[in-house]
Amino acid sequence: MPDRATTLLIDRLRGLAMRKARFCYDVRGNSHVYDGIVASYNVEERDAGTHELLPVLEHALLHDGMIMGVKDEASGKTLYSSCRHYTDLGNALRFAREQGRSGVYNWNRLQEVPVERSDTPPGATAIKTDRVPAGAIPVDNE
Repeated sequence: MPDRATTLLIDRLRGLAMRKARFCYDVRGNSHVYDGIVASYNVEERDAGTHELLPVLEHALLHDGMIMGVKDEASGKTLYSSCRHYTDLGNALRFAREQGRSGVYNWNRLQEVPVERSDTPPGATAIKTDRVPAGAIPVDNE
């Protein structure tokens, strides 16, 4: 059973979810996040009550201390996620791709930024093996 401070924090998060369509909250500093880029970990609970929100809160406290809630307009349910805060889009997208997430949220522009799926990570260069290096003598092994 969670202690009193945890119960109050869960109640605060559920209250935010009732009032806002999307929010991000720093659970260590007890403050709202209104800037930067937020990428979610792959830990979440849909329509979380007190006990279902607890694993997300525990994960957030062990890692970056942030929880984001996004309300599904069709069902009215809130999806809670433990998340990480970034100041640059490139690193946020890389983290989201590693976590298997579909996007990140840019609070500076109030928009969702989709993660592009690719076989080659950004910045990586494919090596062509059919070329012969300069100065090498091709050998026919037949």
